[in-house]
Amino acid sequence: MGRYAKPLVLAIIGVFIILFGFTADWGEGAKECAGKKMGPGDTCVGASGAYGYADIEAKDAENRHNKQLITSVIGGVVIIGAAGFAVRTATEDVQDVAARRRSAAEERARAAQDRWLRPADPGELEESSGELLGGGRVDLYTHALCYTTRTRDGHDERWVRWVRWDQVTRVEDNRGSLSSSPGFTVRVGAEGNVEPLQITGFTGRGGHPEFATQIEQIAVQAATPKVHEALNTTGVYHLPSAEEGGILGLAGLTGLTGFEGFEQPSQDPRTDLRLTGEGFVYRQHNQDHVLPWARVTELAMSSDALSGRRAKITRRDGASDHFAANTTTDVAAFQLAHRLWSSARRRS
Repeated sequence: MGRYAKPLVLAIIGVFIILFGFTADWGEGAKECAGKKMGPGDTCVGASGAYGYADIEAKDAENRHNKQLITSVIGGVVIIGAAGFAVRTATEDVQDVAARRRSAAEERARAAQDRWLRPADPGELEESSGELLGGGRVDLYTHALCYTTRTRDGHDERWVRWVRWDQVTRVEDNRGSLSSSPGFTVRVGAEGNVEPLQITGFTGRGGHPEFATQIEQIAVQAATPKVHEALNTTGVYHLPSAEEGGILGLAGLTGLTGFEGFEQPSQDPRTDLRLTGEGFVYRQHNQDHVLPWARVTELAMSSDALSGRRAKITRRDGASDHFAANTTTDVAAFQLAHRLWSSARRRS
C-alpha cells in the first residue's frame, strides 16, 4: 500500500478539484442600471448600448460553465496522472515479482544441479559419528566425507552425499545460536555447488562437538596446499577484507587503533592485506608496506554472529589489522601465518 499512497492522494486531489468547480460560488454580474436594481424582464440603455436582465444571466451562466470546464480539465489531468503513476507502480511490482520468481527458479535450478557424488577414491574409513539424532550418520574417509541421511517416515529411504576434502570451501555450524533446537547443524560448502550440505542431528552430548570440530580441521588441512601453491607461485596470498559483515559496518583492513573493544579507523586506511613468507604486506598512501614477523606481537582469531570469524594482527605500535577467516582456505592461511610467526619468534 505504501507505494500506491502517492497516486491515491493525487486521485483524491483531482476529484476534489472537479467537485470544487461544480460547487463553488463563482459570483454573479451586477444586475443594476444607473444604480438601480434590475429585475427579470428589465432592459437598461446606456452609453455602450442596451442590455437586459436576461443578458446578464446568460453571461453569468457562461462564466460558470467556463470555470467548471477549467477545473474539470485540471482535475482530470491530475486523476490521469495518478492513474499513470499507479499503472507504472503496478508494472514495476509485477516486474519485481517476476524477477524474484526467475531468480528463485534459477537458484533452484542451480541447486538441483549440485552434485554430491562418491569420488573415485574416497580412501579408507577413518572415523564415524555413529547414529546422529534422528538417524543420520557421518563417515570421515581419508579423502572425502560421506553423509547418510536419516530414515524417513519409518521407511528405509536414505540418500547419501559425498564431498572430497579438497573441494570443501566452508564449514560452519550454529552452535551457540539462540535456536531452541536440542541439537545443532553443520553446513559444508563445496566447490561447484550452490547450496551447502546440511548435516543435522549433532547434539552437545558425547563426542559430537569434537567430531563436528574435526570436520573443519580436516577440511582446513586439505585446503592448506592451496595457500602454499599461491605463495610458491606468486609469493603472496591475498587475505579477504573483514569489512563485509563487520560489526556496525566498520572496515576490517583500516589500520584500527585504540583501546580494546572500541577501535577507531584511521584517516588513511591500510588495504589489500597479503600474506608472505616474511610477514604481511599492506597498501597505504598508494604504496606497498611490509609488516615483518618481528613487528607482529599477536595473531588471534575471534568469532561472533555479526561479523563471522576474523583474524586480528596486532603490531608492535599497538595498532591492528583484521581479515575475514570464514573459508577453509583463509583459516588455513591464518594457521600458516601463525606457524611462520611463531617460528620467527623462536629464532629471534
